[in-house]
Amino acid sequence: MLNNKGFSTAIALIITAIILAVIAGLLPAATNMLHMTKIDQNGEIAQAVAEAGAKRVLAEFYEDINDDLTIHDYNIPQRVTTDSDSPIYTATYTTTHTHASGTNNYTIISTGRYNNSERTVRVDVQAKTKETADSWNSFMYDKFFFAFAEGKIDLFAGLWGGNIYSKSHIDLLICIAWEAMPIYACPENNVRTILGLRSLDPQSNLLIKTYNYVNNDAGIYNLPDRYIENARKLAPEWAKDSNVSVSTANGKKTYKLLRDKVYPPGERLYIDGNLIIDGDISREFLYLTLKLSRPGQLEIFVDGDLTIQNSACIGDYIEQNPNKQILLIVRGNVFVNKNAGLDYVTLISFGNITFKSSDVNFFGAMQAKGNIIAEPVLGKVGSILKYKRSAIKPFRDIVTIINSPPGNVTPAEFKILRWH
Repeated sequence: MLNNKGFSTAIALIITAIILAVIAGLLPAATNMLHMTKIDQNGEIAQAVAEAGAKRVLAEFYEDINDDLTIHDYNIPQRVTTDSDSPIYTATYTTTHTHASGTNNYTIISTGRYNNSERTVRVDVQAKTKETADSWNSFMYDKFFFAFAEGKIDLFAGLWGGNIYSKSHIDLLICIAWEAMPIYACPENNVRTILGLRSLDPQSNLLIKTYNYVNNDAGIYNLPDRYIENARKLAPEWAKDSNVSVSTANGKKTYKLLRDKVYPPGERLYIDGNLIIDGDISREFLYLTLKLSRPGQLEIFVDGDLTIQNSACIGDYIEQNPNKQILLIVRGNVFVNKNAGLDYVTLISFGNITFKSSDVNFFGAMQAKGNIIAEPVLGKVGSILKYKRSAIKPFRDIVTIINSPPGNVTPAEFKILRWH
């Protein structure tokens, strides 16, 4: 029995020695594996940072974040967060532009760095616009969009940026520009400036430029039926709403808002008649509004005339919130009067658009099948019209359909060709 115990002890010692030897041999390998794991982790973080940089430039391309027709790159190292220890990246791009076909090809090179690891990604992007050789578009859609009319454009107004296009003629009567940027008007042979175009910027000496830009297809065409069919009809709920006055004349309904109307983003609303938003001029800073409840987009179709007046507004008149955009399509005429306004609105009228007094504000872009007129106001500046390209961004697809002849829609294209 003693011999058996001694033998068992010997076996145990041998096994223990073998295990210790194996562990001793594995320790350097485990240390190396741990080191390699950290390197791999650093590399994975650097890869993610490089991709984040590329996506940031992609966002610049697609959304034109700064609303200035300028796409920025990031050749100066950028941190992913505001934390001073967060990973950094650089992201630049090159452009190959074929002006005649309206095709832009971009190559983005983004490099991410974390600790001692570095990774690079390359993204090839292509974008097509409806450019012609005579236009000066920058990326996805026309800067001409600010004020386009198939009829005439007569403006007595303060203007901030944007371009003006009429298929008839343009008269600028004592207009005031608040920025050094020039106002572009086209075609050049139908533009008149009466008593000049003034600027509040003493450095501005390029007040107006004319271009002979001609697009024979430019126009405002019928809205597809499906657009209206899929909209939510407001008539049933407004007929029961004490905050909406409903009247009928000559078979046409007119809805007049008596209180604010707020709708969530993502809605497409249909109003089967005229709409009046009429505030209380005695309560100058208490605007009656039709607006969004939170950031997002809202689409409204008015199957009649639209009147906004007496401290009333569509959009956030006070906030001027660039993250709340409204597409407003009006079958008839639009009248804006007496301290009223539209904020971050893309306005398309199948009739005329008329701004009838001073203290009227418009932020966004507008089109009219008929005329666009900002009427003169004795001794005052007149309407304030400010171009906001960001107001158009969410709606460029439907606007392209409206602006294209039936059966000949050529929307802008944006696609990633290769991510490597």
